[in-house]
Amino acid sequence: MLDSKVGTCSNLPVLYLALAHRLGWPLKAVVSRDHMWCRWDDGKPGGKRFNIEATNAASDGESGSFTSGTDDDYAKSLGTTRLAIDCGSDLASLTARQTLGVYLQARAAYWDSRGHWEKAEADLLAARLCFPQNREIFGFLVRVMDRRAIAIFTQPEHMAMARLLARSQLSSQPPRRVPAPQDPLEALRQVEEMNEANRRRTQPTGPLPR
Repeated sequence: MLDSKVGTCSNLPVLYLALAHRLGWPLKAVVSRDHMWCRWDDGKPGGKRFNIEATNAASDGESGSFTSGTDDDYAKSLGTTRLAIDCGSDLASLTARQTLGVYLQARAAYWDSRGHWEKAEADLLAARLCFPQNREIFGFLVRVMDRRAIAIFTQPEHMAMARLLARSQLSSQPPRRVPAPQDPLEALRQVEEMNEANRRRTQPTGPLPR
């Protein structure tokens, strides 16, 4: 990349992160859909947090210039859903383990492009262990496993498995949305209200027996 001055969103952020690691800077990887960029995030309350676009940067109209869009900008341009954000898949500042999962996903894409489904599946299974929240890794794994099934099962066997899977999906309950985290003070207020209601119900209404 340094020699050719050409890169993509799967390898240029890696260069940024490597340099920041050497300098001791709190740079994190961020992903949404099939795009990756970097974020300065010191993790402190009221601290510094801003995105750093590694590719597609044209803040002043010139490609290659510095750009720092907001999370809302990324969500709008990439079509990121609220559910993807709430479940921790997209727009989160990634841990080192989650970032490794994204790297494994990128290597799986290399194997996938060359038809090495078994190697791609192995990388994606490891990626899922590192970053289980990520929806793109999960979807990619499903597609690769489907290709692997075509390669190791006959067509009738493959169709029989597909019918079994379809029946199990029809009989299963729809997935529940991940609830938004509750404010601790609001939760405490609700508990106090329930305690007060219980106290009122247990208080005697007439004179106490002598």
